[in-house]
Amino acid sequence: MQQGVKTQIWNDILNIMDAYLEESSHPETPVVHYKNGQELKEILKLKLQDGAASDSEIINEVKNYLKYSVRTTHPLYNNQLNSGSNFESLIGEVVSFITNTTMATFEVAPVATLMESQLVDELNKKIGFDGGDGIMLTGGSNANLMAIHVARNERFPEIKRSGNLNRVMKVFVSNDAHYSHKKAMLLLGMGIDNLVGVKTDEAGRMDPSDLEVKIKQTIAADEIPLMVCSTAGTTVLGAFDPIKKNNEICKEYQLWHHVDGAWGGSGTVL
Repeated sequence: MQQGVKTQIWNDILNIMDAYLEESSHPETPVVHYKNGQELKEILKLKLQDGAASDSEIINEVKNYLKYSVRTTHPLYNNQLNSGSNFESLIGEVVSFITNTTMATFEVAPVATLMESQLVDELNKKIGFDGGDGIMLTGGSNANLMAIHVARNERFPEIKRSGNLNRVMKVFVSNDAHYSHKKAMLLLGMGIDNLVGVKTDEAGRMDPSDLEVKIKQTIAADEIPLMVCSTAGTTVLGAFDPIKKNNEICKEYQLWHHVDGAWGGSGTVL
């Protein structure tokens, strides 16, 4: 009996989502049924309650959630971070949610682990990094954090146990680089003041000559030039830093070179 109830509500919710996707495909459907915060709180009646919600309450919550959320799959929706949808990705999201696994070990996620490994290999081949390694992260901010973390620990492996101590390590980014680099420097205890902004040209691209000047100034000050973070598609102007030239400079001065390709990386050819 209980299983039958669950099957019914599952089918009801699938029908609601199917209708939602169908509605979202039509231009005449509003992208968002806008309500201000107070109005929306009164409609949603958000509260914690004792005991489980009834089937009718769950269905009502799902309907309201979909009705008053922004329809990111709508043909008239446009945003710098996400737009449109992909049906195959939707299926993948549902399957991964149902399996509800973690990527911590092969034992708990054998299929997903092999899929991730294969995807990393294929992406490396696309950028001419065949035989390279990699890991999937939650987003661009996390990737920039991990890049600085890896560069630091590669240069000074003892930091894992001893900490930064009195080392002054400089990280070079363009003046138009993403703010997540500042967050990374803060979280890693390296200091926001040690994130060095490099001049950009009229198109918003990092100036390699200024980069080299800043590296030389760091060396002259007896400080450590650790890495350069180039950007493949800046947030505001969509500029691509001169990655090849920056890479040559990094090789000359033995700096780690990271490319922040949060949205433009797929269009970058090294």
